[in-house]
Amino acid sequence: ADQRADEFADALDRASLRVSQLLQFPEQLDKVDQHRTRLLRKKATIDARLKSSVQSQLDDISSGLSLLQKAAKDIAAIRTNLSSASDVYGACEKLEDHIDRSRELTIRRNQLRSTLEQLERIFSVPEMVGELQQELLRIDEDVNLLVVHQQISQLETCRDQIFKQLNRPLARMSDMAATAVKKPVEDYFEGVTTLATQLRQIVFMRVSDPIALYKDDPTMLVSLLRIIEREEALDQKDKESLASVNSVFRPKGMKKELFERIEETTDLLFEDQLAKTTMSEFLQHFRAFYFPHLKIAKEGLAACFPPSYEIFRFFVAQYHRRLCTIAERKVSGDSDLAPDEIMVLLNWVPQYNKDMNSLLGVDPAELSQQLLGRSEEELRDTYLRSLGGKLEQWCRNLVNSECERWYPESEEDVVPPDETSDGIYLTETLRTLFQMIEQQVDVAFEPGGGPRFQRELLRLCTSTLRQFHIAYNENLAVFSSRHFASNAPEVPDCVLAFMIAAVNNCQRGAQCVRQLKDKCLEQFKMNAFDIGDDFVKKFENDLTQIHQSFHRNAGSVITIIINIMFAVVSRTTVNLFTQKWHASTPALTVRLRSKKYIAEVQVTLADYCDDFKGHLMPTYFNDLMPRIRRRMLADFITALLQKRYEAKTPEERKEIVSQFEAEGLKLKETFSNYSIDPAWVDEDEVQYAHIATLSNEQQLEILNKVRDRALSIDEALLQARKKEALERDPFDVLTYIARVIDSQRNFITLAWRKLIVEYPDATLNHLEAMLNLREDFNQKEARAFIKNTVMKERSDDDVPEEVRKLRGTSFFRFVSVPVSYVYKMEPVK
Repeated sequence: ADQRADEFADALDRASLRVSQLLQFPEQLDKVDQHRTRLLRKKATIDARLKSSVQSQLDDISSGLSLLQKAAKDIAAIRTNLSSASDVYGACEKLEDHIDRSRELTIRRNQLRSTLEQLERIFSVPEMVGELQQELLRIDEDVNLLVVHQQISQLETCRDQIFKQLNRPLARMSDMAATAVKKPVEDYFEGVTTLATQLRQIVFMRVSDPIALYKDDPTMLVSLLRIIEREEALDQKDKESLASVNSVFRPKGMKKELFERIEETTDLLFEDQLAKTTMSEFLQHFRAFYFPHLKIAKEGLAACFPPSYEIFRFFVAQYHRRLCTIAERKVSGDSDLAPDEIMVLLNWVPQYNKDMNSLLGVDPAELSQQLLGRSEEELRDTYLRSLGGKLEQWCRNLVNSECERWYPESEEDVVPPDETSDGIYLTETLRTLFQMIEQQVDVAFEPGGGPRFQRELLRLCTSTLRQFHIAYNENLAVFSSRHFASNAPEVPDCVLAFMIAAVNNCQRGAQCVRQLKDKCLEQFKMNAFDIGDDFVKKFENDLTQIHQSFHRNAGSVITIIINIMFAVVSRTTVNLFTQKWHASTPALTVRLRSKKYIAEVQVTLADYCDDFKGHLMPTYFNDLMPRIRRRMLADFITALLQKRYEAKTPEERKEIVSQFEAEGLKLKETFSNYSIDPAWVDEDEVQYAHIATLSNEQQLEILNKVRDRALSIDEALLQARKKEALERDPFDVLTYIARVIDSQRNFITLAWRKLIVEYPDATLNHLEAMLNLREDFNQKEARAFIKNTVMKERSDDDVPEEVRKLRGTSFFRFVSVPVSYVYKMEPVK
């Protein structure tokens, strides 16, 4: 009671404290009803929880009491059953003496039952053997080999059991006695052994090529594999038994023999399909069966064979091993593979590895043997050695076949070069050369190579192109020395067509090199091999040099063409400005004779230029015509300055100058029919831009553009050439020469100064030759005049230094005059 009183007092204290906290101020009395409602709600919640907890505990106690009552009943039942079992065991003690006897009787009974069954089977052996032999004879019909094998297995089990029973007594007999006992049994079961052998032969005859059998009859394949599995199970059972059966019958090892037979079939297949074939036939037959067979092994045979056989892995190993063997045999020292066959084989290897991975899911790196292996590098070296010799030989043959046509035995037997639809002369030499080169470039970027092989093969290609240029230049030099030396035989007219074709071939070659360079640079970006930036730069530079070499070759051939042409033109120009041209006859006769000679020159020029325009590519025609025009002008002026005819009076000098200018206009009229088309000027032909023919102002303009880096030097030269083709008149030089010859004596120096401003390579020898044509100068007077007037008044400011440096050559270097050593012979500065 005291404890409850204390608890009640404690509760009142806590309640008072709580009330004092809630009602600290008078205005809080308005919330008394709210506090009372909230507290009543909490009290109701707590009461509900207490009631639920108490009810749960009461339910648990009730359940526990029920379990205790049930356990007590079970213990009582167990006690009763144990007492009953004890009574039964006590009653069985009397039967212990009869257990051994019962066991022995049971064993004997089972033996007798087995013996009875064996006897029935033994007595039926001959009949069953005959029936099964008939079944095996009908093997091509619908015969269930599984049933046949089951029956043969029963007969073999009967035989094995009999020999097992005979082994014990026979072990105590002599060999002769044991043989005498076993011989009748062996003879009796000989048919069973024969049947087993026949069935074995049938099984392996069909299952030795499981891929072919799967295509024809997959059900039969499964049946044969089940037979092999049964025999393997019997072998394993015999191995695990304590008593050994005669080893003649077990183990049969059919699983092992199965794999051996498949290996033999694979060897025969590969020998028949691949071993005795060329490389093209090898790859053709390989594609026909290799991957299709392995796909069947992966998708079909794997479902038919037991998983423990790992038949797909086995087929992959066997096929790959045989393929490696045959491939090694083909690349061995005894085989003679052509270069193209070597590359076919090298490119086939990575494709094979890729197909193994993509089609079959096999990683070639995991295979025990790598296809070709170390032989790949040897093959690449062999390819490079063989190709190097062949390319050299082919290049030499191409050059020889091209150049042999330059020396025809008779013009009647000459077959002219081929013409395009536009009439352009071409031969097949360059096309054949670049077909070979492009083919090898394609080979270099094939996956069968490698970085070293790629570098070496590309070097070999550029080397071959250089060899072609060297050999071609050598033949051009021989041709020039043979036909343009003194007392050389005349060049047949038919050769000119081949020279034109040679120039066009060089243009085609330059285009092919440019395309080849672009192609290679594009391939380098996508290249699977890292061959190094240094090699790429060097290779690009080599092709650029070869590209320029083609243009240099074209320039050399153009020079030969010009020499051939002017060898004919000179037969007429030799009569210009001679006594025949200007005899002491009336002016009309002079003009008629002059007209005859210059007309012959015009006809000859027109004949050749028409051929050039019709059969030469426009780019080189546009380069050839200025050179022909310059050569014609140079020969024309040389004929005048060689003092073939000397005027006697001022009137006669004026007549000569007049005829000189009139004939120059006729030549200008002839060349006007073959004007240069600037639209055909190619940027790759910039090196043929003759900047020396430009005026001082034009050349200074080029220098300023280059100095300001607004244009590269090549672009500047190209623009200058186009401008020169449109604006400059090369025949203006005739006017300047005529002024020097026809001027009064006091104005000769002024006329000369104007000439050398435009043509700074004109020498004092040229001036002396011009003065010698005048009747008022002899040689001594001309030299004195030059020394006392021209040489003293000459100024270095006439031609700017930059222009002189830019001009390597000009026009008067081609005009030959007698050399005088009275004054220093230099171009006028």
